Amino acid sequence: MAAIIRISVASSHITSDLEKIADYIVFIHEGKVVFEKLKDKLTERYGIIKCGAAQFDALDKSDIIAHRKMDYEWQILVSDRKKCRKSIRRPWLFRQRLMRLCCFM
Repeated sequence: MAAIIRISVASSHITSDLEKIADYIVFIHEGKVVFEKLKDKLTERYGIIKCGAAQFDALDKSDIIAHRKMDYEWQILVSDRKKCRKSIRRPWLFRQRLMRLCCFM
């Protein structure tokens, strides 16, 4: 007997709703797919680092999804926060809610 698969599509900018109901997230910006991931993978693995320039330079650039240079720090979206935590000393690196990850894009 074949398994029944049910799919619902929700388009929303209210990420708190998506966190409650979605299993899979597709982020589209200006008509292009930026990323598509399991929601749990996004919230468990991805993270935002706040660090100085020397720490930014020490990161493996292949782990960086996006970054911002602020007045006194770098803010960096990384795909594997646990791996990055090991590669730089004393970063501000936290598990993020879906809203913070999507706003970074």
